[in-house]
Amino acid sequence: PNANEVINNNTSPAVGSNEVIVLPPHLITEQIAVKKLTFSVLQSLVANGVTNILLTPSNAPHIEKVLHTMSEGAIDASHCYDPIVRKTCISFFRHLIDQWCSPSTLHDASQQMQQHTIIHNGFLRFLLDSVLPGLLRSLLHPSFNHHDALQSRCLSEIAKILTTLKDRIGTTEFDTSVALKFFTGDLASTSLLQDVSKAFSQAVTSKDMEKCLTIMITSSKQ
Repeated sequence: PNANEVINNNTSPAVGSNEVIVLPPHLITEQIAVKKLTFSVLQSLVANGVTNILLTPSNAPHIEKVLHTMSEGAIDASHCYDPIVRKTCISFFRHLIDQWCSPSTLHDASQQMQQHTIIHNGFLRFLLDSVLPGLLRSLLHPSFNHHDALQSRCLSEIAKILTTLKDRIGTTEFDTSVALKFFTGDLASTSLLQDVSKAFSQAVTSKDMEKCLTIMITSSKQ
């Protein structure tokens, strides 16, 4: 499939655009349904190991749009999507981390893989600069209830993202790019204690990460 065709029905304004589009309710409902289908198709591609479809000559130019589309569903700033749909989008990023963020894929210097390596590194940068901060802040939103059975699935999936990322890029890089950056800098205003940041650094399993995220959420509400 052509990635641009898959997401072409997303009629939201382009990133950075000041354009405001007011749609009637029935078209908004239809647009959300199309986006949900888009999320499902893209997640299925990466979950079933056919991610290279996104890197073909016809699809690679649209990878940035794909990532922004899935990021919208994962972070869910508009709260248009139910937790199951949101989990689908978060899972998309977890699978990409597993496939695109190993040392071999991030540092392949062969001419044949050069373009793919550029995309892989661009994905990692987008993940660290945009997706992860958005995901972590979404957990601190007043509407997020980690005791809710469905919303807790999103929490578990974010914990798996962190665990997979730490495994792929290594503890040192994880500490620098994630644990120290987000839990002593960007999110310091949430009253997180220094030992919480240390707990993220020492976490090994997804359950460890999930406990850390729960502490983060609880601390932010104190």
